[in-house]
Amino acid sequence: MIEQQINLYQDRFREQRLWLSARDSLVLLALLILLLAAAGFFYQQRLEEMRAEQRVAQQQQQQATAALQKTRNQLEKLLANNHFEQTIRQASDAISVRKRLLNFVEHNRFGQGEGFSGYLASLSNIEAADIWLNEIALSQSDIRLAGSALKAEKIPGYFSRVKQQRIFEGRRFDVFEVQRDPKRDWKIDFRIASRESVDE
Repeated sequence: MIEQQINLYQDRFREQRLWLSARDSLVLLALLILLLAAAGFFYQQRLEEMRAEQRVAQQQQQQATAALQKTRNQLEKLLANNHFEQTIRQASDAISVRKRLLNFVEHNRFGQGEGFSGYLASLSNIEAADIWLNEIALSQSDIRLAGSALKAEKIPGYFSRVKQQRIFEGRRFDVFEVQRDPKRDWKIDFRIASRESVDE
């Protein structure tokens, strides 16, 4: 009879403890899948929101670009249009004429009377848009005005306003000339006089 002793205390004969059962592994796998699905859904939603924000930002950028281009076009039109420059020049000329008239009036009072200051003061009060005087010649009985205008149709109105001044009532203007210098065709020169020559 053969006898053999077996050591039952060897590791291979001990009960093996499993950390995770098949069931636990399936539960953990399901949880992991749910977490991944939730994360994917969250990031998908966030991606859609970011795309929507990007579309809004692009629309705002396009609107800003269009507004900027419109403003740029308007500015280019304003710069190309010399209307403002002409307006400023006209205003400057009118102010210059009025200053010269007032200065002349202030420094040319004859004797105890007013001399010619009444005439000059009346001329300085006449509305002169787009028109200005370059020369004023006065004598005791005659007057001559020479000036320029941007538009020919402004001259008759100015002449009419001159005649309406009380100090010019009863005066007869026999000379009325209008001419345009080809070298300076942007303006029209005129001359108004009570007679052909005025003693200065």
